[in-house]
Amino acid sequence: MNIKDFLHDELIFTKTSFKNTTELFKEVAKIAEEKGYANSLFLEKIIKREETFPTGLQLENNGVAIPHTDADTIEKEFVAVITLENEGVPFKRMDICQLVWLTKNTSYENVGGIFLRKNTIDS
Repeated sequence: MNIKDFLHDELIFTKTSFKNTTELFKEVAKIAEEKGYANSLFLEKIIKREETFPTGLQLENNGVAIPHTDADTIEKEFVAVITLENEGVPFKRMDICQLVWLTKNTSYENVGGIFLRKNTIDS
């Protein structure tokens, strides 16, 4: 399999704006459920998993997050890609065990399930 097998136009959101992770997850869940990629448990479970097992990582120039949830919420495997118009959406960092997709002008190559975002991960 190739990463391209998991990317679908309807789950690529470019130049978007979200106030927080819940708003971001709601939008992805809405489309994923409407298009048959996820079931009605997806939103609740991705929010809960992100709170329990945070996915934010600070890289050298950008933050990334890899939010994901249990397989029982997925009907067809997918990777949602989100790029933002303005500021990033804060995710809690996994490397400091607190509580994901984002940066402008993100390339879709080699995304591997990662939500990229601007440098706004809370420490």
